[in-house]
Amino acid sequence: MNKEYGALLMASLISSTLLFSMHNAPKFIYYGSKILATSALPFVTMSILHKAAKATEEEIASLPDVKSKSPIVCEWAEDIIGKAGGSQYDISLKYGEQWASGSHKNKKYIKLPFTESLLLESALKQRRNANLRQKMTFFEKFKEDFFGSSDEAVITNYDQYIDESSMVLRHEIGHAVANDAENAQRMKLGIPVGLETICFGATYTFNKLCKISPPKTIMKSLGRSVLVFGGIIPKALCFPHIYFAYSRYLETEADKFSCENAETIKELEAFHGRRKRHQTDFERQCHLEQLVHKELTEADLRSKHKKFDPCHPYPADRADMVQKYINEWDIKHPGDKH
Repeated sequence: MNKEYGALLMASLISSTLLFSMHNAPKFIYYGSKILATSALPFVTMSILHKAAKATEEEIASLPDVKSKSPIVCEWAEDIIGKAGGSQYDISLKYGEQWASGSHKNKKYIKLPFTESLLLESALKQRRNANLRQKMTFFEKFKEDFFGSSDEAVITNYDQYIDESSMVLRHEIGHAVANDAENAQRMKLGIPVGLETICFGATYTFNKLCKISPPKTIMKSLGRSVLVFGGIIPKALCFPHIYFAYSRYLETEADKFSCENAETIKELEAFHGRRKRHQTDFERQCHLEQLVHKELTEADLRSKHKKFDPCHPYPADRADMVQKYINEWDIKHPGDKH
């Protein structure tokens, strides 16, 4: 039998048991509606999570491994994962549409954007060649400059690009070592269960204090049942706000992990530049979308960002946090000459 209907079947069985045990139609309608209404939100959430898990399994199976396509990027990533304390988690590297991390069947993975990975591969090769060039003689350099050829893309600031990518990778490692993917799934199920528990306790206490007894007629039972089912709406509206707040907290913690594991101040500066760039791009997009020219306040921008990307903190706040780590770098690393 389909698992998606398991909770509904269980609720029906409990309602039937109440019917036969109480032999009272008004109570059966009232308590049956309460059971169904209470299980509705958790049941729908379980159904969505079940479908999402299947989709994730199919997606992960179809994603190519970074190791098979770009050994130099894989070697770079594994080195950073090891230094950041992620080697014990057996994190696999996959190609995807954007930077992301997750877990499926107790296996952790990090997705690297394919386009950015191509640029990263070129940057890493440029750094490697630059290091090799320093050891070359004058005639070896002359030979390479005039007779050597390369089809690789040229990254002007390849060191900065690598530093920025290193910090983003550490951000995803932070998600992996903190089990954020698993915790997010638990939260998605825990929120509706918690909301139902709070509402049940509040309703029970209110009925006790006000001495409100179960309805004695069918019409009153139907009326109370409508109110019970109507209570699903505010709980469903609360769900995304609570989850998005938790998601923003996880993103902030992953940013902290990345900053705390930075190896140089240049990596922090590159990460700060990325966050500032995101803020600039977002502000430009908001102003372009304005039909009537008016100055957008910071409150307007923050409100728009929560609608545009509710799962991530405001870019300016993320940039400010990175800036604090930059300001503290000289204090924590007095011998570093940058």
